[in-house]
Amino acid sequence: MPGQGAFGAGSAIVLSTRLVLVHYPDLPLYPGNSPKVGLGLWGMPFLENIIEFVMLTAGVILYLSATREKNKAGKYLTWVLVLVLVAAHLANILGPTPTNTKIVAWGAQLMWLFVIIAFWADKNRIPTVDTAAG
Repeated sequence: MPGQGAFGAGSAIVLSTRLVLVHYPDLPLYPGNSPKVGLGLWGMPFLENIIEFVMLTAGVILYLSATREKNKAGKYLTWVLVLVLVAAHLANILGPTPTNTKIVAWGAQLMWLFVIIAFWADKNRIPTVDTAAG
């Protein structure tokens, strides 16, 4: 669909901005001898988590305003995804530090569930704007 490329590029910009905000100043701007960027909000977890929740909320609002459900699956799966993302983020903030690498590895593999739920939910939603108009 036309317009998806622009949305994807905009999402990439927002994601990279998030990385620059929270990451320590060791992110190179380009390969080689590049200046390193990052505001280091990981060192201020309270502020960093507020920013992440604000960005998640903004993303949900943007998505819900740009799409509408085709059926009940599109309605409920979207909210299941949002609740699972919020629960995972809260577990990350409030949960204990992992005791071994197997726990981290399984947690990383389980993140594929987000992709599956998001794909399924999005297949049951339609754009609210005319993407054919250029």
